[in-house]
Amino acid sequence: MQITRVSFYSRKKHTMEIPVTHEQLAAWQDGMLIQDAMPNISTEHREFIMSGITPEAEHINTRCLGYGRYDPGDHDNFLKISITR
Repeated sequence: MQITRVSFYSRKKHTMEIPVTHEQLAAWQDGMLIQDAMPNISTEHREFIMSGITPEAEHINTRCLGYGRYDPGDHDNFLKISITR
């Protein structure tokens, strides 16, 4: 399914095709750890779902700026996911 998120780093909107189900997203949003709710997808896809950060941006920011992985603290925007069918 197509997932659209706003990047934590750039505040730009990105869309990715991710092999995830509505049931998996619901389980995660209901509190299950994302790696348990979606064991079939890559860590990069899980990061995108959580933070909107694309694999390319993650590589640039971790390598060039020395940032670690995003720790979600902005709960107002954290669970807002746009899904297109």
